[in-house]
Amino acid sequence: GEAYYEVCARAVGELETAEADLGALRRMPRGKLKILAPKSLAVLELVDASRAFADAYPDLEVEVFIEDELLDIVEHGFDLALRFGEQPDSALVARKIASFRLIPCATPRYLNRHGTPRKPSDLSQHNCLRHLGMTKDASWHFADKGEALAVAIHGRISSNSTVFLRECVLHGEGIGLMPSYSVRKDIKARRLRPLLTKFTTASLPLYAVHPGHRHLATKVRICVDFLVDWFERRAE
Repeated sequence: GEAYYEVCARAVGELETAEADLGALRRMPRGKLKILAPKSLAVLELVDASRAFADAYPDLEVEVFIEDELLDIVEHGFDLALRFGEQPDSALVARKIASFRLIPCATPRYLNRHGTPRKPSDLSQHNCLRHLGMTKDASWHFADKGEALAVAIHGRISSNSTVFLRECVLHGEGIGLMPSYSVRKDIKARRLRPLLTKFTTASLPLYAVHPGHRHLATKVRICVDFLVDWFERRAE
């Protein structure tokens, strides 16, 4: 009986130690976190966010994979994916973590040469750089006091890459309709000037998507909460 008691006591002690360790893990996650992110967000925003997250959670190794294709995150072993646009119903859990306003903008040099548009219809006289994946047709959409305005645009260069279009806009090629995260620093530094600010444009939502397990991994929950706070503090 005494021998049995000692074995049970030792087992209970080990269980209590394991529970304590798990409690510490919940407070300070460790291990590896695999994140899938689109290129433009990763290059233009997530570098700073990843550094801040790594500083806050030094025991957690963060791997950021850059891919614009919609990969199966379960099949490829990702803990979390960041995706633009409304998300379809699926077995995955999607949480909206940010929304980025689309901003018409250009360099001061371009505007000095070609003039500054005062109303959306003026864009027809400008070289507009179209994002092929963000608009269904060659038009940009605005609203003025609730009234919808669709403006046909044309330009010499189009692309499906926000990073590519940003570089074209910065080189004075024309006017781009850019998500705010991609030009926030450029506007603050006055490299780019926002245009048509009296008119409302659409917004681009960003979702955090992860497998729909019953118990959300602590490292995923902490990362999603961190990103929500990160983008809220940078909201315009």
